[in-house]
Amino acid sequence: MSQPAALSLKLVDPTAIKAQPVDKAGLLRPGRAEYVLWTKPMAPARDWTASIDQAASFGIDAQRIRWITEKAVQAVPQYFLGIRDPFAMASWGLVIAGDGSVIQPAAGVALWRSPDLSAVPGLAMAEGRATAPSDLLGGAQRLREPHLLLHHGEPANFGHWFMDCLPGAATFAKEIGAGQLRLLAGKLTSKQKEILQALDIPSSQITECEGSQVVSCSNLIVPSYLGFQNFYYPSEILLDMAGILRDRAAHHTDRWRPRRVYINRFDVARGRIMQNERELMSALDERGFTSLSLGTLSISDQLDLIHDAEFIVGAHGAGMTAVAFAPPGSRVVEILPDRVVPAAWISRLCTLLGHRYAAVVSPVASENLDPIKIEGIERADIFFKYEVDIPAVLRAVDKLSTGS
Repeated sequence: MSQPAALSLKLVDPTAIKAQPVDKAGLLRPGRAEYVLWTKPMAPARDWTASIDQAASFGIDAQRIRWITEKAVQAVPQYFLGIRDPFAMASWGLVIAGDGSVIQPAAGVALWRSPDLSAVPGLAMAEGRATAPSDLLGGAQRLREPHLLLHHGEPANFGHWFMDCLPGAATFAKEIGAGQLRLLAGKLTSKQKEILQALDIPSSQITECEGSQVVSCSNLIVPSYLGFQNFYYPSEILLDMAGILRDRAAHHTDRWRPRRVYINRFDVARGRIMQNERELMSALDERGFTSLSLGTLSISDQLDLIHDAEFIVGAHGAGMTAVAFAPPGSRVVEILPDRVVPAAWISRLCTLLGHRYAAVVSPVASENLDPIKIEGIERADIFFKYEVDIPAVLRAVDKLSTGS
């Protein structure tokens, strides 16, 4: 067999591709067109600020954080692009069509890390453009069964894992369970496999790839969820996922479950560090809160311990994904450092789930920033230290508790 030619890479928006419209089953049909597109029915538009209790919140009128209360009555289409015979580097979320097209939105994290893709292992640079060399493509393992790309290049963050990656798999859980479709992924952790299992997706239906391994797929499906759409406009599939996961925990009735939960960040060694977190935890303990470090718990334990939580307090971060495991109508206070990127995903997830939400904004002084370099690019607003206004958190808790 001859070696495939090297491919000069170019970014392509799937909506700009001339793809044949199909229904869901058409994505799996043998002998289909080179590109096919299934667009899910549009969800109703909603006001994504509806969950926010502004009277209970503190600091949300600050210039840096004003985006959280901007009206956003909107819904976005969700789609699945089927591609015949592409190459894929699953751990980076990189999908390369036969003409060198790099398929958005799955490549978004790779592009954030390395805008010219030069940091992707195995790729070369030629005349300022990333190229997939012939020997890289020639060594690709051939996958003949249909596959769905499970994740982009940041599956380790549980917030992105839940919001971006799991919805595509959950949409096709029945087909995966029936052996009609497999998932394509990098190496997964035991927790990632555990939550997939809870969504009725068996590990036996996952093709795992090493970090820089390239595969060639006879039929690969790429979900638009991998482009962070759920971070801005959470879709109805998250409601379905939350219901399934809560049902899994509902059967464990013999276990004590806290009604008030503080999600701590003691398991975070570097990142967004709350310097007075222990003092906050002591103050919340007096109001009946139990402190949980979710990163140290199995998925099963997380589902159990959050199942009856009527009140959740925590700092912005992946741990706050746990609001999806709480009963509808729960109250949520998010501690929001004003240096976080404009991602109102917790407040909007609360709107979708029917929770009540308040934000306590914490200013971050410039001298407390801890700049880091990611693939040679300095990122100033990822790691920092801050102190939360503890009385403001307690006021938010009290106001949400009384409804006034």
